[in-house]
Amino acid sequence: MDRYNSSDTELLLSEEDEFGHLVQISKELTHELNNLLTIILTNTQLVMLIAEEKELMPHLKSVEDATREVETIVQDFQKSVQAYDRKKVNDY
Repeated sequence: MDRYNSSDTELLLSEEDEFGHLVQISKELTHELNNLLTIILTNTQLVMLIAEEKELMPHLKSVEDATREVETIVQDFQKSVQAYDRKKVNDY
């Protein structure tokens, strides 16, 4: 006797589809976040170059540092999603 009935198989396929959608959404999200972080970092660095008020520098530097920190978090998440996606492909 088969261990799974058709509804179990449909449920498994549905869960795989959901994970596939989550992976795709995660990839799109990290791409968009990276784009926004690039804009923030580029503009912050530009202002740092042209700012005449030196008392702004510590604040701008903190924006730059925080942006780089978030970039690292997003990149780590992106690597995890890619690794999960590769693992799922290899499991088939």
